[in-house]
Amino acid sequence: MKTRVMARIRRPWGSKTQGEAGLTLLEALMAIIVVALALSAATPALILTVGTRVQSQRAEQALALAQSQVDRVRQIVERGEVGYTAQVNSVAFITTANELKDAPVPTSFVAAPNALTQARLVDLDGNSTPDFAVQIFRTAGYTPAGSTSEVAAFDLGVRVYAADADQNALQATAGRLGTTTSQGSRREQPLAVLYTTIARSETGDSLCGYQNFIDSTASTGLECP
Repeated sequence: MKTRVMARIRRPWGSKTQGEAGLTLLEALMAIIVVALALSAATPALILTVGTRVQSQRAEQALALAQSQVDRVRQIVERGEVGYTAQVNSVAFITTANELKDAPVPTSFVAAPNALTQARLVDLDGNSTPDFAVQIFRTAGYTPAGSTSEVAAFDLGVRVYAADADQNALQATAGRLGTTTSQGSRREQPLAVLYTTIARSETGDSLCGYQNFIDSTASTGLECP
């Protein structure tokens, strides 16, 4: 009995026996603070990663959309149907700029463009909300003399902008895809830009047409009109 009383007296006030082991209120509070600090340090990096991934996905979609427009025009030309030049003109408006990169930027986004400075709104995911605006334009190109009046070759340009881009401050050159949580410079710059040459290839004089389009004075050994 005496031994038990002495053990209780000698035990420091507030110390825990084996059956009372656990965290004190102060220890629990410190653990919560440490976890909160760790989360607050990691959250910006996670948000940045997600934001960059979203922007990268949008850029990939824009590039695929631009390529599909190039393929669309190329298919019209390669089919070689009568009046295909008019079909091309209904898709790509002619620019008077010497180089495609100097073609004027859009000044408005519309559902059915009828001018060079208009870009067509595109709803890519089918949710009734436009995702992108596509501007398609071409040079006058080369039309061979003779019975046909169909254009044989021309340069084609496609610019794809975000549908919510600032239509009053659009630029012609695509911006770099950086690490960002917002659209940044892509509010003014296109998400994708493609320039290419379209040439008819299924007729016997197609090669001559392409030569005349590039440089009519070039010496290729061909007897072209």
